[in-house]
Amino acid sequence: INERYVEEKDMGQLLDKAINSVVRELDPHSVLMPPRDGERMREQYQGYAGIGILFSVIEEKATAMEVYKNGPAYEAGMEIGDRIVKIGDENAVGMENTDIIARLKGHPNTDVTVTVERAGFDNPVTLTIKRRQLYPDSIPAYFLYDGEVGYIKIERFTFSTAQEFESALSLLERMGAKKVIVDLRDNGGGFLQAAYDVVSTFLPRGKLIVYTKGRIPRITDREYQATGRVPYRDYPLIVMINENSASGSEIVAGAIQDWDRGLITGKVSFGKGLVQTPFDFEDNSRLLLTTAYYYTPLGRLIQRDFKNKSVRDYYMEGHVDSVKKAMLAKEDRESYTTPAGRKVYGGGGITPDVEFEFVRPDTLNGFYRPFFRQLKEFFFCDYYAGNHPELGSNIDKFIENFKVDNSVLDELRSYLKNDNFEYNEDQFKEASEILKRRLKHEIAFQFWGSAGRIKVALAGDDEFLQTKQMFDEAMAIQSMAKF
Repeated sequence: INERYVEEKDMGQLLDKAINSVVRELDPHSVLMPPRDGERMREQYQGYAGIGILFSVIEEKATAMEVYKNGPAYEAGMEIGDRIVKIGDENAVGMENTDIIARLKGHPNTDVTVTVERAGFDNPVTLTIKRRQLYPDSIPAYFLYDGEVGYIKIERFTFSTAQEFESALSLLERMGAKKVIVDLRDNGGGFLQAAYDVVSTFLPRGKLIVYTKGRIPRITDREYQATGRVPYRDYPLIVMINENSASGSEIVAGAIQDWDRGLITGKVSFGKGLVQTPFDFEDNSRLLLTTAYYYTPLGRLIQRDFKNKSVRDYYMEGHVDSVKKAMLAKEDRESYTTPAGRKVYGGGGITPDVEFEFVRPDTLNGFYRPFFRQLKEFFFCDYYAGNHPELGSNIDKFIENFKVDNSVLDELRSYLKNDNFEYNEDQFKEASEILKRRLKHEIAFQFWGSAGRIKVALAGDDEFLQTKQMFDEAMAIQSMAKF
């Protein structure tokens, strides 16, 4: 092709396509990542040197959607909603997303000067920010409920999860926690050592957590046991999972369930039990190649069947709980018996001890889709919080007393009119229930960040509210455990 084809071709592109075609034939999780994606994945779990913001480019300006608390940008005075117009001496208006990221990142302890436009200020504000090594938070929220129930949300497993988890647990214990809910819903996995460390908190040292088996035993076959590196907690435990809980989340839930250590509630997990070994190349691309399967301590295969399915169908059925529930009917799956005599199931994710009914996600109508995509929700809530600062005095009072009622929706209408956002009134009314729920969450975010959004959402979360009442069941299971 290179020498004789009728037209000249980019051989690098052809080779990439050829390699990707081969890799896609293997399984849904083996993948060749181009340099940019490979670097982004490493940063997501291993950290990076930067300023600590999450931004979106809106009307050609990078707009701070979140400023990480106690990060360099936060300490330098950057605020949510700030619009970056210069980075150093360069005009940042119209700059590509990747170019902005490249300029904000750098070596630790180096300075970057950022000029921002800020609501309420006539002139731009210039900030000098010292970059430092940042590790993405894996635990966005933890709270104490009812004086003794600790709740911890783990969003993903990263290099810092074990330390974050131990810190959160220790603080909750000092506050009076005597039982714990670990929420792994929508946690797709990540750095697997972190998952082992979380399980090690609730199992005696040496207890098997998970094992792997592959084609080359000397390389692929491994056993992972509770490390004993953190204090063992023996208080009652509940783990929450759903159809988006995968990989490391399933390792945690599977080990806790197999050893009768606690109660698992929620929905059947995704079913991702393939070990991907990374191979990094000189151009910074990365091959994630499946080299083994994960099994729970009882020998349950976590991986859901993927053969004779398109990648699209595999992912679709994995995230739609009602489809997966029919596909993974208990009577058609291999069952296993725990040391306490309980029956559990393999061959397709982790089936909770207490299953909740599948609730179809909100349908975003003709109003809400553009409202959300154009970030009008974010900017209205920023505007509303700024006009009602009294709401930010106490989150518990906010949860109990504040409601997005018709007066708030009327204020939203006026805001959208002033913003020249065109919409259909009938569709607005049709979306009112979604708006009432989500606007409250996002107004809480403006005052208290991600932790506030999560706490407000939990107050209306039926699965969490039911789970919080199930510690008798968790204690009954734990009383049968044989360690």
